Amino acid sequence: MIEVELHKKLGSITNNRSWNLIESVDLTEAEAEELLATAMASVYHWTQFGDPDRFPARDLLAAAALLRLGAPVLARPFVERTFAVLSEPQRADWERAFAHALQAWYDILIGDTHSATKAHNQAREIGEGMPDPEDRMIFFATFDVIPVPA
Repeated sequence: MIEVELHKKLGSITNNRSWNLIESVDLTEAEAEELLATAMASVYHWTQFGDPDRFPARDLLAAAALLRLGAPVLARPFVERTFAVLSEPQRADWERAFAHALQAWYDILIGDTHSATKAHNQAREIGEGMPDPEDRMIFFATFDVIPVPA
């Protein structure tokens, strides 16, 4: 059995690699396969040490990876859970921005332009209003790969 600290370490490594791939402008086929593997590995490791406070971040990663891979049907439960938790007004700006961005991405992929535009604009507004420049930079690294609703 893997120890908790090893799950945390492996979860962190695979999480970071996944986000680097999500933020990549042009994914090769090999990178797309790596993204699926690293994101799901990270989800597995974060789940294993049983910290429910980490589950929204786990779902955020799974949703972003699956949306980046163009799999909205698989992403749907992760998008729904992410939005339900992270879009709440008391959450940090970066969390709310990501929740709306993922909702926009999902809506774009399923062809709901009206909802996508609303969520995309909300995500951008929250992102641009973030007081922390590092949070803004991290958010826009992902937001900038999301297609703009047409």
